[in-house]
Amino acid sequence: MVTYITNNQVLRSSASNVSTRTAIRNITKGTELLLSNVPTGAAWGDDTDEQSFLAPWCGCEIKIKRIDCNTVRIIGNCQNFVFGAGDGTIEIFLNNSQFFPTPGTIPTSTFRTNGNFSFDIPLSNTSTLFLHASARPDCFFNNLATASTNGPSGSVCDPDDKDTGWLWAQNAPGTEGMSHRTSAYKNTWSGYEKAELFSKRFNGSSWVKNNANLRVTIAATRKSFGCSVTDRESETKTCTSCSNRNASVNIGLSGHKALHHCDGDVVGTYRKIIGSTTLNATCSPNFECCN
Repeated sequence: MVTYITNNQVLRSSASNVSTRTAIRNITKGTELLLSNVPTGAAWGDDTDEQSFLAPWCGCEIKIKRIDCNTVRIIGNCQNFVFGAGDGTIEIFLNNSQFFPTPGTIPTSTFRTNGNFSFDIPLSNTSTLFLHASARPDCFFNNLATASTNGPSGSVCDPDDKDTGWLWAQNAPGTEGMSHRTSAYKNTWSGYEKAELFSKRFNGSSWVKNNANLRVTIAATRKSFGCSVTDRESETKTCTSCSNRNASVNIGLSGHKALHHCDGDVVGTYRKIIGSTTLNATCSPNFECCN
């Protein structure tokens, strides 16, 4: 069983394991998942890696995720034959080559792991480095999983998923409101920018959905890892009487491999009109870019 926690973070588990299934159901969805919160019997997975959807077997999965301009996180898991936590060895290499080290190269750091793992690695932002990592399970198949990334030197744009969270706007009397969110994310198929809007009204005791004239626009500027503009795209969706609307654009098949942003590159614009009331809002996620 595969459960989405965020747009690209998933948890794999056995559908017959009731306690694990219940624990996963109780996890807050839509926010970054810490490995310390992964229930026993579940394995972390990344939606941009097809391995996350395969049947459990002896093997490892690994991903490098940038935390800020000076830190990257190596995250993944190793499994055994029976969907249990598997032992494995994590090797980390820091060098000046974009190519993965040849067999026999001495790693910069080595860690032993069992099941899910996460390591934060500090990097210098004053030199050009490439970080490579491998995860090798102890079990029979000995499948090697690898990942590589540039170090944060020079101008570097943010490749990670970001969103504004759900924001709120309402009129002065507090009778009409709207909830909205702007996001950029990736999955197995592509990279996306999206704007979402939900119309609400206060009925005297709580906020409930209501129909209104809605307009949503997403505008995206896409950049390379080195912050050169590669593409721009926008989309507007409207309705005259609906309770929600969203607009999204995408970079195309497998485009998640080349989707980077900085502040102001992904902008959602929102409008709600009902009777004489008009609500407007604009919001953009904060991205971590390095100079």
